[in-house]
Amino acid sequence: MNNKKLGNNTEYELLKKMQGNGYWTHLLAYNPYGQPFDIIAVRKNITLMLDVKHCNHDSFSFNNIQENQKMSMAYAVNRCLVNPKYIGFAIYFEEVKEWYFLSFKYYQDTINADIRKSLNRRNLIHFDEYLEILKNEINN
Repeated sequence: MNNKKLGNNTEYELLKKMQGNGYWTHLLAYNPYGQPFDIIAVRKNITLMLDVKHCNHDSFSFNNIQENQKMSMAYAVNRCLVNPKYIGFAIYFEEVKEWYFLSFKYYQDTINADIRKSLNRRNLIHFDEYLEILKNEINN
């Protein structure tokens, strides 16, 4: 399977996962010049902006983050005052067939501290745990 088809399949899997958790979702149309992120997901007072990544290894390289994604996410946080914990990367790790979440804030903090250029999935929050945290916020 080529990368484009694999990416599309991964995006649709996340859409289904989010819809199954009560979110209205929208997949942004492909743009050859780049797009700010792949999915908008809304549930009550929470709006998520997610870029979907498919990872074949146990760690996620920051080289997979495009410049337009960095700029768009930073703009959403700094200019639109979107809560940074609602913006980030939903990463599917093929080896374990599980989703993890990398918030844009954690990514920025890691880059700014010049700690590393990639993160092992064990350093990320499991996506189901992230959804549970959000569910608690919605219910409070």
